Amino acid sequence: LKMIKEKAYAKLNLSLKILGKRKDGFHELESVMVPINLYDELYFEENNSNEMILIDNTIEDNSILKAAKLFQETYKTKGATIRLNKRIPLEAGLAGGSADSSATLRGLNRPFKLKKSLKELEELALKLGSDNVFCLYNHAAICRGRGELLEFIEDDFKFKILLIKPKFGLSTKDVFSHVNSFSKSGSEEIIYSIINHDYQTLDEKICNDLYFPATLVKPELATLVSNISKCNLNVHMSGSGTTLFLLRTNK
Repeated sequence: LKMIKEKAYAKLNLSLKILGKRKDGFHELESVMVPINLYDELYFEENNSNEMILIDNTIEDNSILKAAKLFQETYKTKGATIRLNKRIPLEAGLAGGSADSSATLRGLNRPFKLKKSLKELEELALKLGSDNVFCLYNHAAICRGRGELLEFIEDDFKFKILLIKPKFGLSTKDVFSHVNSFSKSGSEEIIYSIINHDYQTLDEKICNDLYFPATLVKPELATLVSNISKCNLNVHMSGSGTTLFLLRTNK
């Protein structure tokens, strides 16, 4: 049986605006997200059982099994054996779990030859998490609603980034629990600078409404940002943290 490889790409938030609280308990977001060239590798192989088996399973990898079982229940497939080569750090604001579970949907689509389109897989992706629809496509987008409403933007822009991941992580749930104010404006300036390949403006305008709540949970994050900023560098945070990044153009 042929083993199939699928890459699960991490994402960065170039903008993360919290516009309000929804009736369903989620926050209303507007975020500009881009995939980056950091990825986990997943390997899929059909097996002779009716079980979805994850080799080297840990608690953190349950998102993969959850996605696999949802896929199996929805499309009535046989079992598969999945192996994971983990590179994206956990609790880092890089959507590692979402990337893995979305890659699982794409990966299982292939050995069973179901030929489901990404559009068809969206419904399953949304059941798994707010970042999953974006991670299904791996294409730069403005993400609205919970993060599931995508408006794709050109992705031929290129820039270099330096990721800085401290040893400590952050729970997305903990960070959102400290959100008590909302943005009055969207991400228009950031979108405009991306479309025009104006990386200098982009570097100045990158924003993340979760940064202050994140520092309330982990004050040492603010200390790290302060120390980096003393070097006259614009340092940014992705998602709910704790990954920080520096943007550099390729010129």
